[in-house]
Amino acid sequence: MIRLPLTLSLSLILSISSLFSQQEIKVVFTPQVPVINGFVTDDVWKNASEINDLYQREPKTVEPVSEKTEFLILFDHNNIYIGIRCFLPINPFS
Repeated sequence: MIRLPLTLSLSLILSISSLFSQQEIKVVFTPQVPVINGFVTDDVWKNASEINDLYQREPKTVEPVSEKTEFLILFDHNNIYIGIRCFLPINPFS
């Protein structure tokens, strides 16, 4: 069940990286497994590697994303953990 979102997240990251040259990201090892509950509020996520310099592919290629988005990445001996924070616009009705 968890594999499908992880696969989609990895596919998204890999497709973005193939379009643009990307900076190297050092992924942080965690001895503590994060709580998997749909939120990235667990303290372990505070130490995660963060990707937030994202660009659009559509509708305007190579422009910064219109809505702030952050990818958080951790790993342990058995798993890779990817958390995503999606932010709403300050005034969504404008």
